[in-house]
Amino acid sequence: MKNYKKLLLVAVAALSFAACGDDDDDDKKGGNDQQTEVTNNVNVSVFNGESKIDNPAFSIDDVDVQTTCVDSTKTCDVLMQNVTFSEGMKQGMGLMDFAMNGVSFAVQNGDTVLTGANIEPEAFMHGQSAGSAGYVITSINGKITKGELTFEAVVHSSRGNSDMNMTFTGKRK
Repeated sequence: MKNYKKLLLVAVAALSFAACGDDDDDDKKGGNDQQTEVTNNVNVSVFNGESKIDNPAFSIDDVDVQTTCVDSTKTCDVLMQNVTFSEGMKQGMGLMDFAMNGVSFAVQNGDTVLTGANIEPEAFMHGQSAGSAGYVITSINGKITKGELTFEAVVHSSRGNSDMNMTFTGKRK
């Protein structure tokens, strides 16, 4: 009888451990509907290429654009580094960094598709915030593929009360 009790005790303990193991496996596979795992993957990429403006016609080579995409919020911050939007601006103020934060993204067929509207970018000069930059991105559409970033944006200038189209095409660094 003592052997039977020991065997029963060992069997109960083994079943308890096995049941706990099954619960953990279900959580990892998504099999338990009551618990969900939140992932907060952040993907940072840097691309180098050319930015063009159409009003007035102006382009600048060797622009770095850093994208920081956060899976949990489905938003991407786009930072254009060392840019200017006209020859006069380049002469007067120099180059600046131009941050477009909160651009929405979705993954489609392995590519990251960027979309956004009414984004107030922030300008940085010499590492210091220069405020809202006086621009509003009325729309931005783009795509990140394995080796390239392309986007086009309509930028409204409150200073000149005009719109300009901006494009960027660059290769992953």
